[in-house]
Amino acid sequence: MTVFFRRFSEHQDKKLAIIETTEQTGFALFMTTVTTATGLFSFAFTDMPPVAFLGLFGGIGIVVAFILTFSLMPALLMIIKIKPFKRKASKKKQSLSIVDKICLNLTQLGINRPKTVALLGLGIIVLFISAFPNLRFSHETTKWFKPTNPLRVDIEKIDQALGGHFAVDIIIRNENEEKVITLETLKLIEDIRQYVKNPPKKTVITGAQAAVTDMIFETNQALHANKPSHYSLPDSDDLLSQELLLFEMGSSEDLYRLAEPGFYSTRIIINMPADDLLKSYAFMKEVETHFKAQLPDGVSINITGTAMLSGKAFDSMLGTMTISYIIAFVLISLLILAISTAKIGLIAIVVNALPILFTLSLMSLLDIPLDIFTMLVGSIMLGVVVDDSIHYIEKLKRYHSSEQYSMTTALQLATKDIGRSLFFTTAIVGIGFLTYAFSDLQNVFAFGLLVFTTAVMALFADLLLFPALLTLFGNKQSPEAIKTIN
Repeated sequence: MTVFFRRFSEHQDKKLAIIETTEQTGFALFMTTVTTATGLFSFAFTDMPPVAFLGLFGGIGIVVAFILTFSLMPALLMIIKIKPFKRKASKKKQSLSIVDKICLNLTQLGINRPKTVALLGLGIIVLFISAFPNLRFSHETTKWFKPTNPLRVDIEKIDQALGGHFAVDIIIRNENEEKVITLETLKLIEDIRQYVKNPPKKTVITGAQAAVTDMIFETNQALHANKPSHYSLPDSDDLLSQELLLFEMGSSEDLYRLAEPGFYSTRIIINMPADDLLKSYAFMKEVETHFKAQLPDGVSINITGTAMLSGKAFDSMLGTMTISYIIAFVLISLLILAISTAKIGLIAIVVNALPILFTLSLMSLLDIPLDIFTMLVGSIMLGVVVDDSIHYIEKLKRYHSSEQYSMTTALQLATKDIGRSLFFTTAIVGIGFLTYAFSDLQNVFAFGLLVFTTAVMALFADLLLFPALLTLFGNKQSPEAIKTIN
């Protein structure tokens, strides 16, 4: 629209203005559509349906928007009565707006002090490398709420009193449908309970436990005059069968809550607090792997429950999202290389990566984990950053390659043409997401803050770092082949 109104003001002819606008911006808009849609479609392969649908329908929406931009919008512009902006006829040099001056000054700073600006970019990379070990994947839903939130306070009280409110079931089953409750298996159950209660690495804290061994301990003690020394397993499998029979006759409902009728399977119930579900899931997988090899032949162990299912879902989602990011970044990088020279393309890839690296460093410094919300920051901002760079590269190619301006002059002309658009795109995206910073949910607050930070850094990268790197490493031309401007 900016280019259209500029051309319309020059020619006073809407049809000619639409044709020139399409010729000037069509290829760039096509490439930005491809890169943005690629980034979103990459999420369509995640295992979690909501994220997969976001990637699928978000990508479709981007393609539809591109089609409507070059079909419906020109038709509406021809139908709607629009008056061109009046241009004052004056031989004096037209004054630039404040936004234009800011953008041009940033570009000029990058051109005049390229080494200093490049060192700042290198500093961001060093900061990321130093902060990278502190980055962590996490999913702590309770900490999404403020410490004073009543819901968080109540959950923390329950966890403190009961040791947790998420139930995890460790199910031990005989696949041959034979009796699984034997002395050998019950001893292994007690080993599992002790392992979970006192984990070797102290990575998680577990709460109350319940298992069929509790009932057997109580029954065995009762049959031996309630002596504390007999609060243990019976001495033989025959005595165990008798005790189970007595318990079935008296409190079968309690027994069948922990063991299947026929005793083909039994379970251990463990309460876990609302801590990091990813960490809890990893620990339970460790328990499953550790004891699977110790089970008798034909006996299996499976761990399920709310914490396990949630942890598995988010672990799978974060893993596939990470792969999707890598695929999207590689494809987008190849597209950038395809529309420019190898040297400019490589510089653009570095420039596009720096805002993301800066945001990851900021997350590490502020101890913001990589979760379902913060992982979406990259997908949103990767599209914005790359789109801005593609538009900038197209303008740069027009002046530098086609019209043979010097690199520094072409950079200034490109900034003059598109700097305002980049500025207002950043302002709209950044301020729009910054409103999330007023949310009471900590995850939404972090999401808005990180998107705003990435958007601002992307603008500086395009208008300051990109010109600096091109000034240092850009193509050199002989003075005879270069035009200059005042």
